[in-house]
This record gives sequence, structure tokens and C-alpha cells, in this order.
Amino acid sequence: MKKRAVMSALRAAVCAAVFLALALIPPETLAPHSFCPIFHLTGRRCPGCGMTRAFCCILHGRFADAFGWNPLCTVMFPLCMLLSLDEAATFVSRLCNKNRRSVAERLFGLNM
Repeated sequence: MKKRAVMSALRAAVCAAVFLALALIPPETLAPHSFCPIFHLTGRRCPGCGMTRAFCCILHGRFADAFGWNPLCTVMFPLCMLLSLDEAATFVSRLCNKNRRSVAERLFGLNM
């Protein structure tokens, strides 16, 4: 398998694993914890604070709770899902020997 196909597979697998883990973990488990390094270093909330817990709540169907954790989740969750699906589509197209670059590769200049 070509290096580009392997990298697409790796990115798609990481995205799927993150979404699967958040879907399996109950939101109550994450509620008392903060995963934001900026918050831990400065004591101030950044624009992304609460996003992990918000994504977890969305995957459990708790949209009001998700909005309470971080209102930006209404934009970021669909965007992350679309980027994940794009990585999966890129991997499949590369398995079919088509030269397709994913959105992430185009945005971040990845040439693998």
C-alpha cells in the first residue's frame, strides 16, 4: 500500500477512534474533568474549553448540555464529522488507485 493511503487510513482511524471513545464514555464521567492545557496553565478558559465534553454530550443526544459546555460545538462538531468522513473517502479512493487529496491535506499542506 502506498504511503499516502496508509496516512489517510491512519488519520481516518484516529478520527473514528476518538468519536467511538466519546460515544462509549458517559458524559457524567467527563463532567468533573478539564482537558484544556491552557486552562491548567493560566486558569482561564479558552474558546475551546468544554469541547470534549460537548462532543461527548452530542454523541449521547444531549444537545442542550453540549451547548452549555461550549456553544461553538454547534459549528465544530459537524465540521469535525465532515473532515472525518472526507478522510475515510480519501482512503477508499486511494485504495481504488485514484489520486484524491483530502481537505486536511489541502488545508495544511500535507504531501504524503
